[in-house]
Amino acid sequence: MSEARNAEGAMLGEDGLLRLAERAAAEAPERPLPALMAHHAAIHGERLNDDVTALWITRR
Repeated sequence: MSEARNAEGAMLGEDGLLRLAERAAAEAPERPLPALMAHHAAIHGERLNDDVTALWITRR
């Protein structure tokens, strides 16, 4: 996900992915991963050029 590029060709990068993850956790604390994927798709498009494996671990 960090290698995704926006319409201008800029990569999301690790810092950008962290910002999306923080936003997703704040907006949907019980189900942050679907929120993260939705934010990512909104910025970088629905179609992914590579496979994605994502795991969200929360300490309670």
